[in-house]
Amino acid sequence: MLFNSYYFMLYFLPLVLAGYYLCRHFGWYRGGLLELTAASFFFYAYDHVRYLPVLVVSILVNWTLTCLIHRERRRKREDGGGMSGLAGGKGPEQRCDRAKGEGQDTDGAREEGEGLDMDGAREEGEGLDTDRTREEGEGLDTDGAREEGEGLGKDRARKGRWILVLGILLNIGSIFYFKYAYFFAENCNRLLGTSLPLKAVPLPLGISFFTFQQISYLVDSYRGETEGYRFIEYAAFVSFFPQLVAGPIVLHDELIGQFRKMGADHDRFAAGCYIFAMGLFKKVMIADTFGRAVAWGWSGLADLSWLEMVCVMLSYTFQIYFDFSGYCDMAIGLGKLFGLDLPVNFASPYKAVSVVDFWKRWHMTLTRFLRNYVYFPLGGSRKGRWRTYGNILLVFLVSGIWHGANWTFILWGLIHGLAQVIERMFAGKGLPPVRRPASVSGDVLDPRQTLLCDGVSVGTAGRTVRRIPGAWGRRKRRRRMKERHQRSGMDLGVMGLAARCRHVFRWACTFIFVDLMWLLFRADSVGQAFFLYKRLLRADSFTLSKELTDGFILPEVEAILQVLRSLVLNVFGQDGQAARLVGALWGQRGLVCMWVFLLGAFVLCLGFPHLHEKDFKPTAAKAVGSALLLVWAVVSFAGVSTFLYFNF
Repeated sequence: MLFNSYYFMLYFLPLVLAGYYLCRHFGWYRGGLLELTAASFFFYAYDHVRYLPVLVVSILVNWTLTCLIHRERRRKREDGGGMSGLAGGKGPEQRCDRAKGEGQDTDGAREEGEGLDMDGAREEGEGLDTDRTREEGEGLDTDGAREEGEGLGKDRARKGRWILVLGILLNIGSIFYFKYAYFFAENCNRLLGTSLPLKAVPLPLGISFFTFQQISYLVDSYRGETEGYRFIEYAAFVSFFPQLVAGPIVLHDELIGQFRKMGADHDRFAAGCYIFAMGLFKKVMIADTFGRAVAWGWSGLADLSWLEMVCVMLSYTFQIYFDFSGYCDMAIGLGKLFGLDLPVNFASPYKAVSVVDFWKRWHMTLTRFLRNYVYFPLGGSRKGRWRTYGNILLVFLVSGIWHGANWTFILWGLIHGLAQVIERMFAGKGLPPVRRPASVSGDVLDPRQTLLCDGVSVGTAGRTVRRIPGAWGRRKRRRRMKERHQRSGMDLGVMGLAARCRHVFRWACTFIFVDLMWLLFRADSVGQAFFLYKRLLRADSFTLSKELTDGFILPEVEAILQVLRSLVLNVFGQDGQAARLVGALWGQRGLVCMWVFLLGAFVLCLGFPHLHEKDFKPTAAKAVGSALLLVWAVVSFAGVSTFLYFNF
C-alpha cells in the first residue's frame, strides 16, 4: 500500500488510528500492539500478498534465534553462579567430612586404648584427614569448579556466537536469494562460462530494510541489550508500517521503549500532521514532477542535447532527494500520529561541503547501521591508517551492494568510499573542519548516528541538542583567525570574503560530484553511465525539447494560468501589446515552469532548514498551510507513483 493513495488516506489510516487509540484509552497495551502489527501486515500484503510469508517467516526465525541467544546468556550466568555456588556449596560437605574424619579417628584411638600414641592419632586424624580434605576441597573442588564454570561459560559464549553467526547468515542469505541470485548467476555464466539456471525471483518490498533492522536486533541481543521484550513488541517493532518498506532503519531501543509509554501528546500529534503533509507534498508535487522529466530523458538518451542532459541530471538529483526524504518525512509524521518518534534520516544533504559531510546528512540511519555493525567490528580507525582506508572502502562497497544488484551500484559505492578515503588522507592539510549538520530534538539519532567521523555525534535521542560547531569551536576558530590576520596585516573583510568563496567552491565541487554519481546510480548499466559522462563532456547543443519543459506544467498551475490569460485578454483586448506579451509567455509556459521548479528546488534545499532542525510549535499559520498542501497533494493523486526506494 502506498502513502500517496486514496485508500490509505481515507480508510486505512483513520481506522488504524482509531483502533490504536481506543486500545490505549482502555489501557490495553498488548491489544494496541496486536492491532498495530495486524494493520502493518495488511499494509504490507495489500498489493502483493505473496510477500507477506517472507516477512512473517523472517520475524519468526529471527525471534527464535534471539530466544536461543538469550537462553545461552541465561545459562552462562547460571553456570557462573553455579560455579561460585559449587565452590561454596561444597564447603559444608567439606566441613562434614572433616568432622567425620576427626570423630572417627579420635574415637578409634580411644577404643584401642589410651596407651596408643595420641600424637600419631592426632596426626593421622587431624593431619592426614584434615589436610586431605583441605586439598580436595580447596584444590580439587574450588579449582575444578572454577575451571568447569569457566569452561561452561566459554561454551555458552561460543554457542551464542554461533547462533548469532547463523542468524546473520540466514538474513544475508535471504537478501541474496531474493535480490542477488539472478545477478550472481548471470555474471558467473558470463565470466566463468558456467550454465547456472537463471530465474528471476520477485523482490519482496523493503526486504533490505527490515532485514538490516533484524540483524541489528540480533547483534544487540548477543550484547545483552534486548532482554525483557515480548514477541508482540518485537513483531510490532519490525513490521511498524510507516518505516517497514523504505526506512528509516530503526533500532530496538528507539521504538520498543516508546511502545510502553501510553500517554497522549496533542502537540506531537499536531507535529505529525504537519510533517506528514509536508512529506506528502514533497513526494506528490515535487518529486513526481521531476520524475516525469527523468522518465522522458531516459526514454531517449541518445537524442538528448547537452542542455537537456544537464536538466535531466538535475531532475534526478532532486527527484531522488524529494522522493526519499518525502517518504521519510511521512514515516516520521505517521509515527508521531501514533505517539512515536522515529529517527531523522536526512539533514539537508545538498548543503554538504564535502563527501564526508554528505554522508553525515544522507540516509543517516543506513550510515549509522554500517558504522556500528560493519565499520566498528572491522576495527574502525583503531588499526592504523591503511587498515582504516580499507575498512572505509569495504563499508561503502556494502552500501553499494545493499542498494541493488547491478555493477552500477557497486561502482557507485566504491567511488564514494574512495572519495572519503581521499578526503581523510588530506584532512588537516589546508582544509578547514567540516561543520556537522544541525541536530533536532527528540527525533534525532543517538550518538551512533554518523558514519566514519570521530568526535561528537550530530544528536542524542530524547533531548534537545543545539547546532554543533566545528572541531575546535566557533569562538576559538574566530579568535585564531583574527590573530593570524593581525599578524599578517591582512584585511579581515577580504579574508571573510575569501573564506566564503572557499566554502562556496567546496559546496559546488561536492554538489557536482554527487550529481555525477547519481547518473551512475540511475544508469541501467556501467556502459550507459560512461555514455552519459561522455555526452556531458560534449557541450555542443543547447536546445530544449517542448516535451521536456511541458512535463513541468502542473494541471492546477495551467488552469490558474488559463484564467489569468483570459482575464488579461478581456481587460486589454485581443490585439494590444499586452495580448502579444501574454501570448508569448503562454507559449513558453513550460520553460518558465521548468526553471521555476529547478530554482525553487535549489532554494528549498539550500535556503531553508530541514523540517526537523527546529522544535515544532503549533500555530494557526502552520495548520492552515499544512491543510492546504495536504488537500492539494491528495487532489493530485490521479498520477500515483511508487517511491524510488521501494526498489531497494
